[in-house]
Amino acid sequence: MQGNYKFKDKIIEFKFDVGTLLFNPYTLKKMLKHSEKISDSDLDVLKKSEFTLEKPEVKKYRVEITFQCNCACDYCLVYKNKVLQIGERMGLETAKKIVEDFNKNVPGGSFMIIGGEPLLNKEVLNYFLDNVNGKISIFTNAILVDKDYAERLAKSNVRVFVSLDGWEELNFHRKDLGGKPCYKKTLEGYKLLRKAGAKTAITCLATRDNQQHLFDIVKYFHTAFGETNFGISIPHYTKESNFSVDIKEYTSQMIKIFDYAKKNSIYVDQIAKRLLAIVTNKPRYYSCKIAGEQVTFYPLGEKTLCTKLDTLLGFKGKPAEFYEQQLPYNSLDCLKCAAIGICGGGCFWDALFNNSKRDVRDCYFNKKILYKILEDISINSPKNKILSEGDLIKSYAGMLGKLIQ
Repeated sequence: MQGNYKFKDKIIEFKFDVGTLLFNPYTLKKMLKHSEKISDSDLDVLKKSEFTLEKPEVKKYRVEITFQCNCACDYCLVYKNKVLQIGERMGLETAKKIVEDFNKNVPGGSFMIIGGEPLLNKEVLNYFLDNVNGKISIFTNAILVDKDYAERLAKSNVRVFVSLDGWEELNFHRKDLGGKPCYKKTLEGYKLLRKAGAKTAITCLATRDNQQHLFDIVKYFHTAFGETNFGISIPHYTKESNFSVDIKEYTSQMIKIFDYAKKNSIYVDQIAKRLLAIVTNKPRYYSCKIAGEQVTFYPLGEKTLCTKLDTLLGFKGKPAEFYEQQLPYNSLDCLKCAAIGICGGGCFWDALFNNSKRDVRDCYFNKKILYKILEDISINSPKNKILSEGDLIKSYAGMLGKLIQ
């Protein structure tokens, strides 16, 4: 479905205190209008809706190193969705084949290590750390991190994502196998990582129990520990039980976080990826990487796209092209949306849990965060000039972090 796209020329006017921002939702080109005296040539460039989107190429391996865990979190995507191969762990020979394949086909790419709890399989984890030629990300509850292993993880190509939903009173959904909160053990591991100089990030799940504190959570971990990397996601649906979030409250908090993140050069994944599209004038073709950028490996080495979708009848084995066909730029229903250029279609799994077959929570968030980004851009932008990456990158480099490094 990739290739040349041509839509009817379109400009949307966003009216802000400093003036009117003219915006092409398809190409993301924009101009802050000072007067009616805009050259016809600039106006033609601005409204022209013809562009090329390149086919996604695999550049990320997502490796389920084990489906064993030392925690039993209330909203676990593995156990609450009865993912295949629960309880299995990857062997060294399987790991070697995956690394050989990665280093040959995706050298310098992204290598995500996830589970279960990855540190329950240190033999394989250590092999990955020593042999992967790329950027490694490890998602962990950090309970098994001690001083020596924190130093082991403090490598230039490694970032450790630690699961914390806030301070202790907010973290009660994350618990050990005995049902006791694991906050103190997780925080201790996180502090050891910070002390060792490891690259870290906080992954926070927003639910109705912490949603009104999301801004304060970011501020707390930033001021108390110097953290500048966050993921603040909404709960994926599970088959057994669902954790809800008020998307309006979540969005309100994220908009508040935007200003703090800009001031303090903080990367928030859910903001940065949408902001990048706006800053660079490069539409976000897809958000879920199974549309072509990512492949996943089960603990026993089987290759797939999404372990959750594999649990649904008729979805296991679907090719990436099946999901690419459903992306916003390939959907007539999405072409009228102002946020089409930053959306990417949300989560294919979550879209299956409502009648519209769209990730409706993501739809709401995209429209509101688009307005916030454009409003912020308008404040100090030159007028009567089509804004380029060069005009904007300096203002937002701190928020974009690893995306432009």
